[in-house]
Amino acid sequence: MNWDVTGVIAEIVGAATIVITLIYLAIQMRLAREATQAQSSYATIEVYGNWRTHLIENERLAGIVAKANRGEPLSPEEHIQVSELMDDLFIALSISQASGNKSKALYDRSAEVEYAKRTFRKNPGLAPYWEKTRDYIHIMGPEFAKEIDLAMSESTYPLITESQET
Repeated sequence: MNWDVTGVIAEIVGAATIVITLIYLAIQMRLAREATQAQSSYATIEVYGNWRTHLIENERLAGIVAKANRGEPLSPEEHIQVSELMDDLFIALSISQASGNKSKALYDRSAEVEYAKRTFRKNPGLAPYWEKTRDYIHIMGPEFAKEIDLAMSESTYPLITESQET
């Protein structure tokens, strides 16, 4: 066999190997992206589920939320409990959204905002606590904070006033 023919065959095999490798890498990248998307979606669902479970299993806390929903004044201790509960929810949802944004996940990034809006629709007495948390959340997840601010500005949720805190 001629060395020129051998060289041409080697170049063809080398080029084919490169094409096969590129196809393999493209498939692996797609699978990794899909796994990240699924992980981000599950994390959001888990965060909201854990928050709801905590509220459901704690009868005293559920009573405080019901009291807030009825518009009844809360004691300073109850304000602290509800405030911390809402902080946990907002922090977890903003981190979840930020992590989805950083991973370039293509899942619906508005899911976290929809969970927050759903919480406010079901529990309007909790909406005022957004104002108390928003500046901190804005530092952690500015996109999330902007979307919640927009949702709050388009709603009729009551805002908490200093006189209601004491």
